Formats: sequence, C-alpha cells, structure tokens
Amino acid sequence: MSLHFDNTVLNTISCGAGTATAVGSGAYTMVALVLTGTFNTNSGIVVGYLSGSAERSLLIDTGQLFGEGFDPGFGTLTTANWYWAGISKTAGSQQQRFHLAPYVSSGSFTWSHGTSSANVHGDHSPLDEFRIGDGNSRANLDMAAMAVFTSALSDLQIETACSRLASDLQAASPSAFWTMPLANGTNPLVDLTGGGANENSRTAGITASADPPSYSFSLSQASPKGGQFLAFFS
Repeated sequence: MSLHFDNTVLNTISCGAGTATAVGSGAYTMVALVLTGTFNTNSGIVVGYLSGSAERSLLIDTGQLFGEGFDPGFGTLTTANWYWAGISKTAGSQQQRFHLAPYVSSGSFTWSHGTSSANVHGDHSPLDEFRIGDGNSRANLDMAAMAVFTSALSDLQIETACSRLASDLQAASPSAFWTMPLANGTNPLVDLTGGGANENSRTAGITASADPPSYSFSLSQASPKGGQFLAFFS
C-alpha cells in the first residue's frame, strides 16, 4: 500500500541522510510518485535538512511544482491524480530543472520539463536528514515511491527511471530510495539502496492507502549498491 499524509495534522516521516548526504553539497535530483489531494501552500514531498534548516526541496504549492528558493512554480497539477514529480540541479548557483508527468496505468507518460527563471543559491554542507511530507504547510498527498540522487539526471534518464516499475527506479542507482508499501502504514521506511537513509521517526496519523494503478513495486534481487538481496513485492 502507499502512504497517505493527512492535511488535518502535520504528517512527516524523518529519515537519516545515509550515503545520500552529498545531496546537500552538490548536484542532485529528487523524484516522487504522488497522488494529489487538496492543494495547500508549500506542501512538502521530500525536503533535505541540515541541522533543522531546509536546504533541498521538492514541493507542491497550489497546483504547481516548486524547489528551493521558491522560484516561480512549474507545470499544472490537478487534484486526485497520480503524478511523477521531480527536480534536479547541477552543482553551484544554477537554475533548477523541473520534471512532471501524469501517471497513467498504460505507462505511456507525457512528460514536461522546464527550467527555473533564475539561479538558486548554490551548494551547502552535506545533509543530515530527509523529511517526507514536510513543508511550511500541511501536505495532503499519497506517496508510493521516491528517490534522491547525488547527480543531476538528464530528462531522458528521469523518463526512463520513472515508469510503472520500481525496478526501473532502482536500476538508475539512486543514493536513497524508498517505496511506501514496505511501511504498511506503521512499519518504518527502509532505504532500499542499503545506504542507511532509514526512518528515524514519524508523526501520528499517517495511514496506508491505495497504490497507483498497475504500478509494480517488485525489485530486482541485487540492490543498486550491491551486497544485499531484495525480493520485495506489493
């Protein structure tokens, strides 16, 4: 099952940074498969933190994607629909790149990619935490899968990784990777790369919800980082 983050309370899952800590200090990519609910202001999908300060962000604000610096938003999202949403940026003070596709059960996604209108502030120190569902306002979202990378993936790489198969996202070698069915509503999230960005804590009220239609959570046996064998299924 996916996980539902309720806007009546501030639902957040906190995970360590693990080997994805360098997301804060250079190039990065964040992608997530989300079901939109009621739109709120600055609703966090996944946010990277350093000592309690938000440094890297993938957000939805009143029907558009946003990143760090709250540059003018990208795309149009409607309520009650599944989307692949993402953001990427090369190292230094650079423009952000947005990535958005409505999820459809056939797997024939129509992608939109666009660049922010201005550079955002550059690199920070390494991160120490990722917060899922966190933002300045309460998120109202269902989430099925998400990943972060310590590189700026190309548009084509994102389109290949973000499919109907979790194994395609796994094959892209993310630095941290979570699928929500493993949490079963209450069990902790596990970083499927083996890199250690595992759940540390969560707020009360996060519940299990229905999965995206025809999405396969099955993973290949070998993890992207090797050394572990995985056989998780929806």
